[in-house]
Amino acid sequence: MKKVLLLLFISLNSFATECEIEMFSKVFKLNKNAITLDKSIFKSYNCNESTINNVLTFLEKKEGQITANEIESKLTEENIHIVPRKIHISTLSDLFKEQLAPNSSLVFLDNQSLNALKILTLNDGDKISATCGSCTTLGNKSVKIDIHSSQNEFKTLWFNSKLFTVAKVLKAKRNISFQEKSLKNEDFYLDEMTTQHPDNLLSSFENIQFFKTNKTILAGNVITNMDLQPINLVSFGTPVQIELKSQNINLSKIAIPSRSAFFGETIEVKLNNKSIYGKVIDFNKMVIEL
Repeated sequence: MKKVLLLLFISLNSFATECEIEMFSKVFKLNKNAITLDKSIFKSYNCNESTINNVLTFLEKKEGQITANEIESKLTEENIHIVPRKIHISTLSDLFKEQLAPNSSLVFLDNQSLNALKILTLNDGDKISATCGSCTTLGNKSVKIDIHSSQNEFKTLWFNSKLFTVAKVLKAKRNISFQEKSLKNEDFYLDEMTTQHPDNLLSSFENIQFFKTNKTILAGNVITNMDLQPINLVSFGTPVQIELKSQNINLSKIAIPSRSAFFGETIEVKLNNKSIYGKVIDFNKMVIEL
């Protein structure tokens, strides 16, 4: 008799604590690092507040497809049942990337809802599309989202987003003093970062030896064009080697530059008492394309 009563008590206790949660099948956080999830991801529930908070905590850092079994098995003490059995959690950044800039280096960050939404939710069967009239250039953008629900209802939402690109950048391996006369490839390493101004950043080691820093650069810092200044490769009055190049000729001569110059500059030189123009390509070296 005691065993029967014990089993009955356990059965009644399980029945009393069991609860159900109905969720939206798709949940979009506004941004990748946003961990804010609230009760708006639930369509309905009859669970207590502690259980709901435990579910939210479990889902906060999740992305991609999550099954109801994962949640239920993780929260075994809660005795919950969740529908639908599969839920997909993503971000608006991913949605914008997929629909507006696929197969590109562009990324959408710092998304903000103009409708005061913290989360965007969809039912199974809902269709969503994003449009942006100016998302071919970097900067602050307005993105429109149209939702066509499975009940044949339409809704339009607006979001602000910042459009960046992922760019290769050069970073300092060590502290580099502005007093150093020139730079070396081994002082730097390549990395990637998101930026709205890629043209201001150095993205390769090419010709780095022809520059010096105009300030002390700390290890790990990104190198910008404003951090560097060219050094003189040729000096006024100092003989330089001139390569004369054409389809049939490749000669080397000595000439006298009319002024000091940096890498890539075209300046006048005296060659056999004649004035010609050549391009600076290295220390005391120039080239003339005939």
